[in-house]
Amino acid sequence: MLLVYVLRRRAKTFYALGFDPAWKDVGWSVLLFLGGNVAFIAAYYAIYFAGALAGANAAVGSIGRQMFAGGFSIVTFLALVLNPFVEELIVRAYVMTEVRRLTGSAVLAIVTSVLIQVAYHLYQGVPLAISYGATFIVFSLYYHKTKRIFPVILAHLYSDLYAGLYYMLKTQA
Repeated sequence: MLLVYVLRRRAKTFYALGFDPAWKDVGWSVLLFLGGNVAFIAAYYAIYFAGALAGANAAVGSIGRQMFAGGFSIVTFLALVLNPFVEELIVRAYVMTEVRRLTGSAVLAIVTSVLIQVAYHLYQGVPLAISYGATFIVFSLYYHKTKRIFPVILAHLYSDLYAGLYYMLKTQA
């Protein structure tokens, strides 16, 4: 994994990125999951009422068909479980830490992290990617304030597992 290599070259560990799991993280992760979903729903409906969501449901169906056309497999499950670790450690913890270190700007660190994540969620359509951006802002603000990434990883995990279950049931119906 590239992040492991980069951290080793800089004589740093995952601990330097705020990866220090503790039991209290579970409670915070549930609150982050709920807060992220409230932000997503608010953004989604703001876009919907602005009239910009015309094809978003088609995108959701397409994603579901791509992910679960062959049914739910161990590979799909592993992807859903591993993705939050990779995504949050790299795009949230590492990017925010480095941008803040290089620029001294927390705002730039948050904006950079959120924009990167929104950009690679564009395959789901612009309205959904922007809606996810609201969740990413919640996650980034939490990380900025606490420098703890494990609750964010868990909240992202809950979101991915929920979405995976949703898409799987939607495509099986």
